[in-house]
Amino acid sequence: MKCSLETRRRWTRTIAWILLVIASMALIAYGIVRVDWHVWLPTPAEQEESRIGSRYIYAGCALSVTAAVWSHIRGNQVWVSVCVGLPGLLVGWATLHQP
Repeated sequence: MKCSLETRRRWTRTIAWILLVIASMALIAYGIVRVDWHVWLPTPAEQEESRIGSRYIYAGCALSVTAAVWSHIRGNQVWVSVCVGLPGLLVGWATLHQP
């Protein structure tokens, strides 16, 4: 039973989309760990670490929104696109308001 070329392409695109979603969540998680969201005023070294962590969070949020747009273009149901993009929007918004 051989797979058609179109079936292979669809599976390749699906796997690439899944990897994009996983990469966005991994970048957001790594950024949160690096930021360590200080409650008190951090030292200059900790401020630099927070700045670097925020960049990882922003990159992950951008990937999350990109995956949501790609999900919509692929024709997935709306709830799938929303669930993929919502973490990026919420975490990105929180990071912008509380860097």
